Amino acid sequence: MPVYLASRILGGLPWHWPTMREVIGKHLSIFLLILFMGLLFSTIGGLCIWLAADSLIFGMLFLLAGLAMIGFSCVSTYSSCLYYYQQSLLKQYGRSSEAVVTNKIRDEFRDKNNPNDDEDDIIETNLSIQYRFKQLGKTYEGESCLSDLALFDAIEIGMQVPIIVMKDHPTITRLQTKKLKNLLKISGNTTSPKNVSISESLMEER
Repeated sequence: MPVYLASRILGGLPWHWPTMREVIGKHLSIFLLILFMGLLFSTIGGLCIWLAADSLIFGMLFLLAGLAMIGFSCVSTYSSCLYYYQQSLLKQYGRSSEAVVTNKIRDEFRDKNNPNDDEDDIIETNLSIQYRFKQLGKTYEGESCLSDLALFDAIEIGMQVPIIVMKDHPTITRLQTKKLKNLLKISGNTTSPKNVSISESLMEER
């Protein structure tokens, strides 16, 4: 029963305790830190409301801030743990496949360091590709983030790219960036243009 409930919480993924233990270990410290801060703010807010009527607004602000931190720590940790767990299972049980690129997405966000000089701004860039593939006679779509601008520029819509697909869960995929770089003859050491910061994917392929 515990394994069944764990599998349900994980969206039907198989339960593998060593992998989950490793994932939880990577998130535990930051989760506990945010949780502690949330509990601290909530406690301060509750005491202000209870002990001092003239500090009601101040207490409510602290209480709401604390509750928001607690909620954020739980939701964000669950989402991140699930992602890392999926990627870890892909390494163990994934199978190689081919996909066709259907779209390339490049989102840029300007981080202003100097309001009077745009040249000092840091441009945060998120790169990802969307692709379509077939598995067990059905067509699925997937998306993978990239942290290499040269690889992103070399990929063309309609191109076939290698991916890893989770067995029995074909909606969980990842682009095989290392293999694709070798196919496209792209060096593993590429640099970003000046003032451009490429967002790193959450789990890089080794």
